[in-house]
Amino acid sequence: MAGIKRLLEASKKPLLVLLVLNLVSTLLHYFNYSGLQTYEDIITVSTSAFHYIGVLLGFGFIIVVIWAGYRAALSLKSGMKDGGLTGSLVSLLAAAINSLFVLLLLYPMAVQLHESTGITELNSLVIGFGPVGQGISIVAAAVLGFIFGVVGGYFGKEE
Repeated sequence: MAGIKRLLEASKKPLLVLLVLNLVSTLLHYFNYSGLQTYEDIITVSTSAFHYIGVLLGFGFIIVVIWAGYRAALSLKSGMKDGGLTGSLVSLLAAAINSLFVLLLLYPMAVQLHESTGITELNSLVIGFGPVGQGISIVAAAVLGFIFGVVGGYFGKEE
């Protein structure tokens, strides 16, 4: 098993790609939710192009984490364990940085929207973009990163 420094060296490019994808995703969320005024606006958010692009970015995250596990297993000449640890580490770092973006940009917007419109359906938006929701997302990212990193590590050890 390699150290954290070696795992990060093996996965610099995937980490950078994840950070860019996270920033794009956060900005898409901001543009998607910033114009909400009425209940009907909430319904149209789920059919907007920003929403569908965000879904596609989610698949991109999975592919990049698998790539990180693959690169780690290949460059460190190891296997699924290091691939999983790399996937978890990369996902954890990217999710932590993304949570800062969300807390600074999206959370205040969600609170203001909730207070100005009084729409109770925005409670979930406030909770999801808030500190508790972001803490849960960081833990989930680390767990899912490990799983997808193991998949990448499996393919990396085969070569």
